[in-house]
Amino acid sequence: MSARAHPSDERGVVLVSFAILMVVILGVAALVVDIGFVSEKTRQIQNSADAAALAAAQSLPTTSAAEATAKSYAATNLPDGNLAWAGCQDAPLQAGWVASNSTSCISFDPSFTTVKVKLPWQSYPTMFGKVLNVASLGTTRAATARIVGAGFGSIQPFALYSGFTAGLACLKQGPSGHRIATCDDPSTGNFTLLDITQYGNTTLGTTAKCGNSAQQDRMIDNIALGADHLFTTYNGTALLDGCGQSGPNTLPPRTGNDINAFDLGIAHGVAGDTSDGGGARLTRGQYPKATVMGAQLDNKPLWEFIPNNLTTAEAPTSCRRETFTAVPSTPATTYQARMEAQLEQCFTDYEAGNYKGILFSQNTDPFGAEVPVDLYDIQLSPRFAYVPQFTQAVPPNGSSSNLNISSFRAVYMWDLYGRCSNGCAVNFAPGPWNTSALGNSNDKAEAMTAFVIDDDMLPESLRGDPSSVGQNNYVQLVK
Repeated sequence: MSARAHPSDERGVVLVSFAILMVVILGVAALVVDIGFVSEKTRQIQNSADAAALAAAQSLPTTSAAEATAKSYAATNLPDGNLAWAGCQDAPLQAGWVASNSTSCISFDPSFTTVKVKLPWQSYPTMFGKVLNVASLGTTRAATARIVGAGFGSIQPFALYSGFTAGLACLKQGPSGHRIATCDDPSTGNFTLLDITQYGNTTLGTTAKCGNSAQQDRMIDNIALGADHLFTTYNGTALLDGCGQSGPNTLPPRTGNDINAFDLGIAHGVAGDTSDGGGARLTRGQYPKATVMGAQLDNKPLWEFIPNNLTTAEAPTSCRRETFTAVPSTPATTYQARMEAQLEQCFTDYEAGNYKGILFSQNTDPFGAEVPVDLYDIQLSPRFAYVPQFTQAVPPNGSSSNLNISSFRAVYMWDLYGRCSNGCAVNFAPGPWNTSALGNSNDKAEAMTAFVIDDDMLPESLRGDPSSVGQNNYVQLVK
């Protein structure tokens, strides 16, 4: 039997083990310090990605500008970071998304209304982690931002031509042989409809509809929801409205008189007919409705968006709110015609007198808190929208040529005509005269007029391009 070792003989082993353990403990503690440092850097990186994405979204639909903006904001907010974009990878991209010119770490959704920015990998040398042979720690972060429409200021698939200023105009012509007087287009076969393609927009719930077979479905959506992608104005180089093309500035007219699509988009479409489940355009919104052709359609007249405090220096007497209030409601058979004539007179006098007062600026927040944008009352009406105005003076025959966008004009949809087989039995314009049901449930909407609003009549934030971020749109972080 061997002799048992004395406990003092193990003291050296314990000291060595303790020393090794202390190295590990101190190394882990040091590494925690390094991890804390990188965690703080991660918050800075995420904030930089958020700022870059939000700023880039405001440059859409021009992807080159959005890319440059994203890089600029990243450099400003991460001045000491690694911004080697060429080596940055974000793969695979989401289905349908496209990468920017220089890197897959800046990418765009199919409608070019959403941008994702992933920052290049950031690596930081450790201060104490080297004890455990950890020379560096790294991380990256990404952010996605999108443009979201506010209110009803969408782009509609109707055409205006050069030279038209303001007043009552045709948006959709009736069938041949029963053309509406206001719709006096000189070219046979053109009904002022536009064939806007659908790119696919997750915010609106649309999917890509690019071929001829999808014309009717996308026409319904384009009227009910508005176009699902953004446009630019024509600068001499045509950008056709085709899926995968950001910022088109040229649009084709829709051949033929697509009554079914127009009717479903404007009046009779139900949840299953539209991508977002919201139904026809004029059935939307919270303003009072009238029963027309068996549907509940918006019944808010345009003059109700004029505030009561306009002066004669700002607008002619014919445009004052009290002038419309003073129009007598009797005889009832001519009430609609007299009020419409008063509205047309207002537009004529405003233009002729070169007035600059803002007519449609009422802002009462009628339905409660509006977040995140404080909307004017007119933006809450489904009748308020924008249509492209083209460089061409007259519409082409059929789809023989594309149309070049020169600007976008605010409109307020007005007369809706139906049952036009022998004249039009239905003539519905919003107003207090609609006290009983009008038309039959099987009547179809076939034509429509609208008041084209002079820019000066609107608050400044509602003038010009409705695609720009401001009163009609805002940017939002998705995740």
